[in-house]
Amino acid sequence: MDQGRIENGLLQLAGRAGDIAITGGHKVSLPEVERAFEEYDREDPRSGPGRLGEVCAIALPDDGLGSIVALVIESGALGSGSHAGDGESTAPDKAALLDHARAELAPQFVPRRFYSLDRLPRTVGGKIRRHETVDLVMSGKAQRL
Repeated sequence: MDQGRIENGLLQLAGRAGDIAITGGHKVSLPEVERAFEEYDREDPRSGPGRLGEVCAIALPDDGLGSIVALVIESGALGSGSHAGDGESTAPDKAALLDHARAELAPQFVPRRFYSLDRLPRTVGGKIRRHETVDLVMSGKAQRL
């Protein structure tokens, strides 16, 4: 569902309702969390530096805060992906991801959990399906970093 407001007689679109999380009383823009990782450079001792790839910020239910922010990383987009034949993942280091998030985002925007999926669910047009990503994480199909 789209959100908007009327200013000076004009409709201003403000985003989508599913793109906002409420955590500890704060509104968190999930696309803003994703943008903070667009330029993230990672160092992988096996394959050298690389981009993080596609990410999807999601809100997961939490009894204390209402919801928490989590970041799901498409592991197939991690540089060279898995190294052929060795079965090892090139998943980024969680501590490095947290350091980056803390440097780029307000505290309530920092993801509390990180997950990896081989492929993020997408529409036929290529857009990431946030609600399906939540379902995959909640069903245990995503690997927690």
